[in-house]
Amino acid sequence: MIIDYKKPYWIKYKWDVENGLESKLLKTDNSELQNFLFQKKFSFICNFKIGEDFKRDKKAGIFGKAGQNFGLNYDSEIDSLVFEFRTNSESPEFHCLIFEDINLNVISNGVRMIIIKNNNTIKFYLNEKLIKYYRYEGEFINEYKDTPFFLGSLNPGADNPYDRCFSQVDISLFSMIKNEVNFNTLKSINKNSENVLCYYDFKILNLRNDVYDESNNFNFLELIPEEYIK
Repeated sequence: MIIDYKKPYWIKYKWDVENGLESKLLKTDNSELQNFLFQKKFSFICNFKIGEDFKRDKKAGIFGKAGQNFGLNYDSEIDSLVFEFRTNSESPEFHCLIFEDINLNVISNGVRMIIIKNNNTIKFYLNEKLIKYYRYEGEFINEYKDTPFFLGSLNPGADNPYDRCFSQVDISLFSMIKNEVNFNTLKSINKNSENVLCYYDFKILNLRNDVYDESNNFNFLELIPEEYIK
């Protein structure tokens, strides 16, 4: 499914249906998902592409986190895929990982990215090949607590337009998995595993264009209300 420019989605709520004379949709903040980064072990799976003709900012956000930018983006100024985040060690530190060989020509054909965090190391796999191993000190900054994840932007409400990173992006799979760091398991992850917090294959949408969560949870993917987008 192509996420349109300046129409990103967020992963923010746990959804429930209250049945009565009329069914009511209930949404509550999902602290487990919003604080996902603060687990010692977790993984992301993302299958995506950005077409050469897709509308995008200079930094095209694929997925990200509110606060000082965290996430995966394509930077057209250096024609490379980039992953960035910030940590607190002795002083705040910015980490910018550039994948020089993953340019728009590669991304436009579609790629599968698996990102695995195991304590203070992060491994990146592209199309099932290990492409980077990175070790860092400290913990993720507190700004990443209690904030949603975004698809189609890194930080759509940021005061600085350069940090918002809007893009059209075609995503066919996005999943967040806790406590699983075995690459062979992640290659063929069971979407109904108890460790899978969300699993979106974008095949089922409702009339509001919310994306159904195929995991055992109800963490639907929702279009961000316009008032939260700058």
